[in-house]
Amino acid sequence: MTPPLFPAYIASGSQWAIWCPDCGCLHYHGKVPGHRQPHCSRVLRPGEHLEGYYLIPTGEPLPAEAKKLNSIGRRRIKHLLYAKKPKQTDPQPVPAWGRAIEDRDYALALLAVWSWQEGRARGEEFQKAMAYWARVIPDPATEARS
Repeated sequence: MTPPLFPAYIASGSQWAIWCPDCGCLHYHGKVPGHRQPHCSRVLRPGEHLEGYYLIPTGEPLPAEAKKLNSIGRRRIKHLLYAKKPKQTDPQPVPAWGRAIEDRDYALALLAVWSWQEGRARGEEFQKAMAYWARVIPDPATEARS
């Protein structure tokens, strides 16, 4: 199964944030696209191995409501960790801006824009970088056939 492609928003000068559908909170990562493991998996699902996810840069700032939703999710996690008899509850719904990117071509286009804007790739180097991302991010259509 392909790990999901999550839109990464600018949280600070050195961090991106994504919305985690498992815990209903923001996860913060360094500003480099690629595969990550969720921080919450050790707490919410001890012993269970999760596939992780890919960060896809949007180039947009974190939506205004994100921090409020994050504090609601963190209160839920804190209750689960410290309650004498914790009651497992579902995380809050994923906001529209935090949903996984389903369109691989759109994800690759966002990566291309990020690479170009960051000056990370020019000319032949850019072509190599995009070929790398095309290999790394599996095509769901190809996966469905196998």
